[in-house]
Amino acid sequence: MTDPYTSPKSKIKSGESISGWVLPLSFGITLISTLVYVGIYLAIPSFQDIFESFGADLPALTNFILSTYYFYALFSLLGWVPSVLLYINKANYKAKEKRLFAFVVINLVLAFMTLMITVIGLYQPINQMGSVV
Repeated sequence: MTDPYTSPKSKIKSGESISGWVLPLSFGITLISTLVYVGIYLAIPSFQDIFESFGADLPALTNFILSTYYFYALFSLLGWVPSVLLYINKANYKAKEKRLFAFVVINLVLAFMTLMITVIGLYQPINQMGSVV
C-alpha cells in the first residue's frame, strides 16, 4: 500500500529545457507580427496626407485609426516580450513554455486582425468618395 501522506510525483522535470523548435518558431512568428505592425505604422501617414487633400469628413473608424496609429510601434515592441522571456528561461522550463508560446501566437493573430481592421478603416473613406462621384 502506498503512503497517503507523500507528496504527489510531478511529470514536469525542474531542469528540463525548452523544445528545440519553440524558440526559433517564436522568434519567427514575432518577427512576422513586428513587420505587420511596422508596415501599418509606415503606411498610415501617406493615407493621412490623402485624406487631408479630400477635405471631407472622415468616418469614425478612420479617425480612430489616424489618431491612434502611434500605438502600433508600441505593439511591435511589446510583442517581443514573450519571445525574450522564452529565451531567458530556456534553461529553466517549469511549464511556462506553452503559455509564453501561446502569447506569441496570440500576438500574431492580433497583428493580422489589426491589419484587416486598419485596411478596412483606411479604404472606407475612399469607397465613400467613389460612391458619391
